[in-house]
Amino acid sequence: MIKTNLIEYIKTQLRQGATKHSVTSTMIAGGWDAKEIEAAFAEASQDFKLMESSESFTLVTEGTGKYYFWRSVKVFLLLVVIVLCFLFYLGGA
Repeated sequence: MIKTNLIEYIKTQLRQGATKHSVTSTMIAGGWDAKEIEAAFAEASQDFKLMESSESFTLVTEGTGKYYFWRSVKVFLLLVVIVLCFLFYLGGA
């Protein structure tokens, strides 16, 4: 069974931008078993995505960054169109 503190340590390191290699090296130097480290990485990295060009991980989140920005812009534009339609309707009546 994988220890929870080991998984949390890996998640913390990945959030701080550490590479899998650097975390693994540190943990092996600290006396952890390589098989246990791999199992913990498999568990801990479910919330992360391995970057294709390196061993770096990024946290996968929904509703943040560019996605959130463009969604906000779309909502704002929709509201502007609704207000303009309402103003044209009142002006024509």
